[in-house]
Amino acid sequence: MSEQQRDTRGIKDISHKVIECPEFIPTPSTKSHWKNATGFHDSFLRRLASEVESSGFKCSAEFGVEHEFPQGIKVRGKADLVCENQDTVLLFEVKSFPLGRASLGDRNQLLFYAYIMMKQSLFPGKEIVPILAYTNDDADPGMLPVRSGVVNLPPGQYVVLSVMDGLSETVESNVRAYHILTSSKRKTFVMGKHCFKCDNQNCVIIRSRMMRHG
Repeated sequence: MSEQQRDTRGIKDISHKVIECPEFIPTPSTKSHWKNATGFHDSFLRRLASEVESSGFKCSAEFGVEHEFPQGIKVRGKADLVCENQDTVLLFEVKSFPLGRASLGDRNQLLFYAYIMMKQSLFPGKEIVPILAYTNDDADPGMLPVRSGVVNLPPGQYVVLSVMDGLSETVESNVRAYHILTSSKRKTFVMGKHCFKCDNQNCVIIRSRMMRHG
C-alpha cells in the first residue's frame, strides 16, 4: 500500500464515524449482513439507472471522486449513481434498507459527493440534485420534477437534498470534527444503536454491558 493510500480516508467512513462512533468495529454477524445486502443494493441500483435513463439521462455507476481538505485529510469515494442530461445532474446514494433506518451519516455522505463535484466544477453550468434512495418494495414508484421535465423512479423512498443550504459548512465541519476525534490521544466512544453491532472490546460501553450481564 502506498503512502498516499494510507493517508486517504473513505468518504463513507468519515461521514458516519463522526455521527456514530469513531471507534466502531462491526461484529462478524454485522459484516455478514452487510455482505448479503450488497446483492439487493446492486439490483436496486440497476433498476434505478434503467428508469432514470428512460427519462433521457445518461447514468454512470460508482462515480469516483477524491479531494484534499486544508487539514491534510484526503478523502476518496464512489457515488452510487450519477445521471446527467443537458442541464441537470442527479446524484444518488442508495441504501439497502427503508427510510425508517436512515441516519444523519447517510446525508453527510451524499453531501460530501455534492461538495466535491461543485468544488472541482465537475459539471459546470448544470444543477446538481443530491438524492438519498432507500429501498422499499412496498413504496410507490417515484416521479422527480427537474428543469427539463419529470424523471421516473422505481418503487422506493427518496429524499432530495438542497445543496445550497449550508453545504460547505456541513461538509467542512464534518472534516474538522473527524480531525479532532482522530488526532486526539484520548479515545472517544459514542453511545447509540450502533453499539449493538459493535465488536470493539476496548469500548467502555461494551465492557460495562458485559460486566452487568456477567
